[in-house]
Amino acid sequence: GVGLDNFLYQYREHYVLPEALIERNLSHPHNVLLDFWARLGIPGVIALIWMVSAAFRAGWWAYTRIEDEALKALALGLMACLVAILAHGMVDNAYFLMDLAFVFMLTLGLLHWLYNLREGRKASI
Repeated sequence: GVGLDNFLYQYREHYVLPEALIERNLSHPHNVLLDFWARLGIPGVIALIWMVSAAFRAGWWAYTRIEDEALKALALGLMACLVAILAHGMVDNAYFLMDLAFVFMLTLGLLHWLYNLREGRKASI
């Protein structure tokens, strides 16, 4: 990766095509996978895939095994929120802004909280 918030300088100097002068000042790649890759390198891509897959596994577990209908709806809504975050990340920034990172981590945290309700584990808010 090129480091946090250094995409603009690397893109402008090394990768911009002459016919792309309009888009010369892009500050981030408009693809969530490439954004993590450019900023954090391969470990960042691995971390993104791990976080998203763990969150979906936890959400699916909660949706299929929890009896409470309100918690099932919460699990389904949180998984839909994660899909929306990833879809938004394919056309714009998805994580590396303060508010977007907060929503992403809140979603992951709530899905983990739902997963911890299994087998009588105490999960407090």
